[in-house]
Amino acid sequence: MAGTLSAPGAGQLVEVFRVIPRLELLRSSADVARFHVRSDPPTSYLSRIPRTAVFEVSQGRRAVTPDGHRLLRVAARLTAMINLCDERERRYIGLTEEEIFGPKVLGDPSHEARLLVAHEARTARVQGIWYPSRLDGPHGANIVVFLENAPVGRLQDGAALEILDRDDAPEQSALAAVLDEIRMTFGPHWVDLIRAKASR
Repeated sequence: MAGTLSAPGAGQLVEVFRVIPRLELLRSSADVARFHVRSDPPTSYLSRIPRTAVFEVSQGRRAVTPDGHRLLRVAARLTAMINLCDERERRYIGLTEEEIFGPKVLGDPSHEARLLVAHEARTARVQGIWYPSRLDGPHGANIVVFLENAPVGRLQDGAALEILDRDDAPEQSALAAVLDEIRMTFGPHWVDLIRAKASR
């Protein structure tokens, strides 16, 4: 894929993706993540393209397989958002790229800076924050969605997110084709490359 991906404009309809264990759906179950901790209101992380979603999940210890994971396809129309993919907006918000990509560790200054931005955004009823993918840059972009501000349902009924494909049948999952494309592009040891990149 050539070029870079940017975040869509406010109110623009866009498809986003999430790779998650088959037992989960939209809400993040992480204790500590890039823009939230478990005690925060429901939060979801989605990616602009399926490959980025796979990379984001693969940085952990889990092996991503169609039997164990689903590739959730979601339509999103967010009207109140922050775009940290845009350098000017990052400067305005006061976050550096290093802080965005910093460790996900409580007490770490980068993590505390992200949590502060997320808290202020939630309070201001922002629906989500677009941010660049550390693992699939410059092609990938992710969005953290604050589900208390971005209702899930049907877009035509005013919801901000609509699940288009729950990927309920592992034998028909589109995730297999995404994994095949990744192996063809990056080789059979692509997971090792992603985890090495994540540990830097």
